Amino acid sequence: MQKTQLVRFIDFYIAEALLSLNTVVLGLASAAAIIWMQKFVNWYNTEHLHSGINFVTPESKHNGADVEILKNRNEIYEAAKIKNPSRWSGKTRNWDPVTTVKLNTLKEKNKSITTEKLQQAC
Repeated sequence: MQKTQLVRFIDFYIAEALLSLNTVVLGLASAAAIIWMQKFVNWYNTEHLHSGINFVTPESKHNGADVEILKNRNEIYEAAKIKNPSRWSGKTRNWDPVTTVKLNTLKEKNKSITTEKLQQAC
């Protein structure tokens, strides 16, 4: 299963679960919540630019469009630097495609630090 399919698969089951909950317990008010959630998930995956993947959308990352987007972005930055070099104090931003995507890396780092401190304390 490709990553894009997995995201859609998960989105479908989230919506299905909310819909089931809606019909059994919540009534009409949660229909608005379902619609809001579907819109949010769509925005998050197709419009929101994520800093962890060099300001592209998850959808563009999953379908490989990020390579061309980042290449174009790099060319624009390099042209701007040539046009006005005094504006730049060093290199331009690294627009290389991100090859490894991780979730909650800060939490993982903090967890390992906490584990190390616990081991030292014992």
